[in-house]
Amino acid sequence: MERIGIIVTAHNYGRFLSQCLESVLAQTIRETWRLVVVDDGSTDDTPEIIARYDRDDRVTALRLHGVGLASAANVGIAAIKSEWVIRLDADDWLHPLCLEMLYATAVSRNVDLTYGDYLVVDGEGHLVGEGRQVEDPASAGHEFSPPAAGCLYRRSCWREIGGYNESLRYQEDFDFWLKFTERFQTRRVPYPLYYYRRLPGSMSGNRQPRADARRQVKREAVRRRGKSLPSEGVPVVIHTTLPVDLRLGPEWGLVELHGRSLLDRLLDKLVEYVFLRPITLVAATDALAQWGVLRGLSVQRTAHSFTMGRDLCASWSGEPPSQGPILFCSPFFPLIRQERLPEVLDTLLLFDCTRVDSVTPEVGETMVLRSQGLISYRGDGNGMPFFRQAGGLTALRGDASGGGGRGYVELLPPEDLFLNDVLALRLAEAALALLSRS
Repeated sequence: MERIGIIVTAHNYGRFLSQCLESVLAQTIRETWRLVVVDDGSTDDTPEIIARYDRDDRVTALRLHGVGLASAANVGIAAIKSEWVIRLDADDWLHPLCLEMLYATAVSRNVDLTYGDYLVVDGEGHLVGEGRQVEDPASAGHEFSPPAAGCLYRRSCWREIGGYNESLRYQEDFDFWLKFTERFQTRRVPYPLYYYRRLPGSMSGNRQPRADARRQVKREAVRRRGKSLPSEGVPVVIHTTLPVDLRLGPEWGLVELHGRSLLDRLLDKLVEYVFLRPITLVAATDALAQWGVLRGLSVQRTAHSFTMGRDLCASWSGEPPSQGPILFCSPFFPLIRQERLPEVLDTLLLFDCTRVDSVTPEVGETMVLRSQGLISYRGDGNGMPFFRQAGGLTALRGDASGGGGRGYVELLPPEDLFLNDVLALRLAEAALALLSRS
């Protein structure tokens, strides 16, 4: 019986498939392996390409009819009997030393899964970036957990988990990782062993459905791990202070957007969740304080209408709860989806964070010198993209005793629209009009 099973899932990636399969055949490992290529209903030349490699006794071809990535991966893994499994997407490829190094680490360290760093390439195969994986993929806030593709793990673990979640169209890898790290040991190999191809319009580009699926996966993981919010509720603080460099009127929160003030729009979202209680308003003016009193909120007066940044906690002078989380909200991000509120709290619980912020990718490009000359690079040297604090939502543990540092929830356009001037207000009106028609 082969020691390692290599599962390649393919759907209309015929133009990349040969490079992928050749990288498997070029592996230096001496252990026996079997390659299973799962064609999930391709309509391009994928079947013809697979047929050329199926002549090799080590290669098995399977044909499905559009069952989806999770199901295709499960079918491929079920078709082999090897002790170890590695998944590979048809548009990516392996370094020749990949299997040798991952397997040697798994055996010598007696762990259940090993993963390496990776190189990011474009559609032509040109290097455009590099990714350095985190040492502990289960640690707090690390939502860039190593992808299930390119990782070597025990097949028995896959079976115990129940395989990839076939009800998910997206984020089945993230779901698999959360379940895996709950039960089994992992180890990073600090070398780039996997070539990850980033294509425009690929699955990773479908940001909104991926974000929705990720939120669902987090919620299920929180329940599975038996974590919950305090029974007495989560205190909420609404901030009305503005960054000092914006120079807007101190009562900007009362400005109307489609017939509702920014503060009312935020309150509408908060009151939908019975666990978000009590609600406190931080107000610097009589008009803001009166708005809060009329709506039955607790009001904390502050002498300052402006802050030095977007940190929602900076001007909070109230007493934090002795235990559990507290949620800070800003009315100046009116397009944040309502579902983000529990997601921020789920992230705090799931990763045992001290704090979770809503963030948005930093704009602009960094040029770095590589062998092919200057290229655009979006990362900090560790393979992670740049983020900046958006300031829309922040969850903070009241006792500041979380074990995992600082986590984040990434806002997607138009959620990240910050109403800092009249132009932004007009953009928000246009965005709301579009959303109402969609």
